[in-house]
Amino acid sequence: MDIDPYVTGRASRFLAGAGYGRVNVVLGDAEDGVSGHAPYDRIIVTAGSWDIPPAWIVQLAPGGRIVVPLRMRGLTRSVAFEYTGGHLESQGHEMCGFVPMQGAGTRNERLVLLHDEDVGLRIDDGQAVDAQGLRESLLRPRAEAWPGVRFGGMEPFDGLYLWLATWLDGFGLLTRKKTDTARQLADPSSPIGTPTLIDGPSFAYHTFRQLDAGADSYEFGVYAHGPDAARLADQMATLILDWDRGHRTATAQIAAYPAGTPDDQLPGGHVIDKRHTRITISWP
Repeated sequence: MDIDPYVTGRASRFLAGAGYGRVNVVLGDAEDGVSGHAPYDRIIVTAGSWDIPPAWIVQLAPGGRIVVPLRMRGLTRSVAFEYTGGHLESQGHEMCGFVPMQGAGTRNERLVLLHDEDVGLRIDDGQAVDAQGLRESLLRPRAEAWPGVRFGGMEPFDGLYLWLATWLDGFGLLTRKKTDTARQLADPSSPIGTPTLIDGPSFAYHTFRQLDAGADSYEFGVYAHGPDAARLADQMATLILDWDRGHRTATAQIAAYPAGTPDDQLPGGHVIDKRHTRITISWP
């Protein structure tokens, strides 16, 4: 199923040409699913989704699975969900990137530019920030904090990103162009989008530095700008240390409950309220 007639038309032609006559190709907005062919053992979503429409859950067969690239506070994880006890529970998830959903499920991000197009903040549409204050703070001397947490050059740290997104209240993703001017202004751990704590005109973001080129050893750290830079740097550094000591090898559990589910019926952890669901991220 696809909302673009070019995609469905092309798929129909190629499937027929290859001799696959038993594949149903449907043109339409997937927000309501395809009830005429339900229930489904697998619902596999191949566009970045901000939410999980009720139709997908209703049309899932008992014991079925939904695999969806779900956007949570700007971070996208491909989550394998199974329905149990009146909600969806993750069976595993991986970092990923997909083009965003179109149609009724569209939910845009907003890019707040902090210095021309060199440095910006990706935030959820509707999230209020002090853009002018943040621009001024970027040009002020930065504070930094290094909690002593090391990692190897080939070691992934997407789990740390999700951990920070779980515990930081004012959250965004710092972006930076690959220009000399941008590099002088900001040094995030990922120019595409680095976890950032935003508080009024102040902000702190995740970074790292090389310790030993021969051993390919690095250390996580925090850079911060603004009147509250030192406090925010220490706050994020403490979270990095907590992750290292108790959750570095853990996998977060992601669940989706119907919108309106009372807080006391949700598991512990961070709650992200969306249109159709309340997404929870909890750590063992």
